[in-house]
Parts: sequence; structure tokens; C-alpha cells
Amino acid sequence: MNTLLFHETKKLFSKKTLLFAVVFLLFVNAFNIYRSNDRFRDPYNRDTTEAEWQFYETLEGKITAEKLKKLTDYMIELNNAAESGDVLPSYYINAEGDRMMVSRQYDKIEKIYRYEEKIDELLKENERQTAIYRQKGNTYLVKTSELVADVYSERSIDSYYDVETYATYFNYDFSSFLLLMLIFLATSSLYAGESESGMLPLIRSTAGGRLRLAYAKLASAAVFIISVCLAFFLCDFLMFLWCARLRGITNPIYSIDAFAYSPLTVSVGAFVLLLAAVKLLGFLCFGLLACLFSSVFKKSYMAFTADFVMTVGLMTMSAYSGGFIEYVNLINPIRLLTGRSLYSSFAVTDIFGTPVFRSTVTLTVSAVFMTILVAFIGLINNPNNVRKSHNFDNSKISDNSDNSVNSDNSNHSDNLINSDNSYNSDITERITKSNRLTVGGTEANPI
Repeated sequence: MNTLLFHETKKLFSKKTLLFAVVFLLFVNAFNIYRSNDRFRDPYNRDTTEAEWQFYETLEGKITAEKLKKLTDYMIELNNAAESGDVLPSYYINAEGDRMMVSRQYDKIEKIYRYEEKIDELLKENERQTAIYRQKGNTYLVKTSELVADVYSERSIDSYYDVETYATYFNYDFSSFLLLMLIFLATSSLYAGESESGMLPLIRSTAGGRLRLAYAKLASAAVFIISVCLAFFLCDFLMFLWCARLRGITNPIYSIDAFAYSPLTVSVGAFVLLLAAVKLLGFLCFGLLACLFSSVFKKSYMAFTADFVMTVGLMTMSAYSGGFIEYVNLINPIRLLTGRSLYSSFAVTDIFGTPVFRSTVTLTVSAVFMTILVAFIGLINNPNNVRKSHNFDNSKISDNSDNSVNSDNSNHSDNLINSDNSYNSDITERITKSNRLTVGGTEANPI
């Protein structure tokens, strides 16, 4: 099995066209991040961003009274200069630009202070609702309210970083589209290529050869998917780190506005790793679906077309929520590729009267679904199924062989009979000749 895995992995990574596609799309992805960043669009934005960044660096880090005083003092100074018409020598940009810059920074810091107040209000309202649910005897909602209290209690933000750039990073999906194209390109011919190359009969002739090869191909596909995903994840992070200047990786994830009510309390850096793992699971799920289509269809282009149609359908399905479609979306790998939506808000599912985070349910159901896909691909490539499909043909071959043997035996018997008759005729003729007498050179008939 190890030899097969090594051979299949080497064969997959030896495809020059595939490797060229990986390198080319990595370059396209990096250029797209570079092009879409405001810092590099035009000189004015670049200069303005650089000036604001210098001012921001004087405020970032742990929030102190000294930093707040500096911010408010400069704000008062700008307002006084605007009223009197004076020009300050300490402008970062200009009078109006500095006022807007200071106002933006002030609003961001104010949000940090107001966050704790908002959470306190939420907990008080949740406590009031819990009492009502207990009076009505609604056990499930009581459990949900208790879970809310556990999740949101003791939250605080004591450092200021411009973590909103992470929201842009988390919402970046262009690399996911490129990765799907690479995965489909690599896996569409993984099994269908056996039929196209004419190697399928040879593989089927070995005892269990096709099943072992099927799992080796699955493992090699997983190695390829993990490798290219890690390459693109690293490309995304490094490009955003450079272009968007990601800061505050130790801040809690709820310090980002889009995740203010996230059930998670991990740091931004830990969430980056978690999101990468969830997306990787989604790509592996797509890879298994692509391998399934490659096993079913005899042509690579048919498998690739089926992959594309499937992706469009899953994307359309993921846009809907509520009712039965919400349960179907639990196995939709698109939800894993956009894993940020699983953790951006408090969402639970009723599992036998117990509230369970929807993210946990989605990951569990997806893992079970992937296990079923692996088993189904193995079932399709099971050599026992292949043998059963050939039993009828083998019986025909056996009957034809028996008929051929009987025909040969019959012909052989006829040949023996004809040979005996010829032999007897020769013996009779010789005896007759030996009974003749020859006298004086003349032949005489016997008495």
C-alpha cells in the first residue's frame, strides 16, 4: 500500500501541466491581493494611508490614559485651529485630513469601551429572559440562555489594534475559487484516466488490485489537496500581512466588529488557524466528491463538467437558509469554505433537547459525510463487484470451452475410426498378397 501511495503521489506531482497551473494561479492570487489594496492604487491614497499609519502607531497597543489624552488633546487642537483659521505645523496630512483621521481613530477606541457596556446589557437581558423561560417550563430555552451567559461573561478588550483589516482577510474568497479549479483539474482524471488509457482491465485482473489502488489514489489526492491549500493559505496571509499590515494577532476575535458576538473567545491568530483547518476540511470534501465523479464517469472531461455543475448548485443552495434547506446545508462544503459564517454569531441547533453550536454540528455531519464518500468510492472500485459482473460471461466462456472440447473429442474419435479402418484395410491387403504363390516366376492362385 505504501508503494502504491508513493507511486500515485509521485505521478500526481509529476504532471507538468498541473504544477504549472499551481504556480501560475499562486501568482494570479498574489497579484489580485496586491492590486485590490488601497495602499497601491494611486499616490494620494498611498500618502494618506502612510500618514494615518504613522499616527496610528502612536496609539496601538495597550490602552493607557496617556494615549487617550494625546488623542483628545490633538482633537481639541485641530478644532481650535479650524475655528481660528490657523495652520498647524504638525499636520500629518492637512487640516481636514487630520480631523477625519483623528475622528476615525477616536471612534475605533470608543467602540472598545462601549463593547463591554453592550455585553453587560446583553447579559442582563439574557438573565431576564432566563427567568421567564423557567416560569414557562421551557427547558431548552433555559439551557440556551445559560449557554449564552457562559459564552459572553467576563469579556473585555484592553488593547487597541486596527484589527478590521482581518475582516477583509477573512472575507477573501478568490483563492478558494482558484483552489477548487486546481482540485477538479487534479482529480477529474484520477480514476477516469484508467478507462481512457486502457489500463482498467489489467488492474481488474489482479486480486484486490483495484481496491488498493483506489484508496492509494484517494490518499494521494488528499496529499495534493493539503499541499496546495497550505501554499495558498500561506500566500493569502503573507500578502495581507504585507499589503494590509495585519496587526493585533493576540487580540480576542470579538474585537473585530464582524465577530463582536462570536461564541469564540480565542485570539485572532488562533482563529486564523481554525478557519484554515475548517476550509481545508471543505476542500477535502470537494476532493472526495470530485473523486466520486471520476470513478463514475469514463471520461475526464465529463467528471470535470460534473464537478463544475455541482459547485454551482452547492453555491446556489448555500445562499438559502431556514426550513429543510438549512438541514441540507449542514453537509454543504461551501459552508466550510466560508467558515467565518459559522463563528460570526451565536447559533445553536436543537439536538434532543440540548442546544449545540451549529458550527459543531456542521463539522460533525461533514466528517460523517466524508467517511460515507470514502466508503462509497471504495464500493464502486471493489473488485468483488467487478467479478460478479463477469460471472455470466465466464459461464458462457466455460460452456463454449466444453463445446469446443466435445467437438475436438468427437473429431478425434472420428479420426481414430478412420485411421483404424485404413489400418485394417492395409492388413487385409498384405495377408492376401502373402497367400499368393509364385512358381517359375509366374503367379499361382492358392488351392
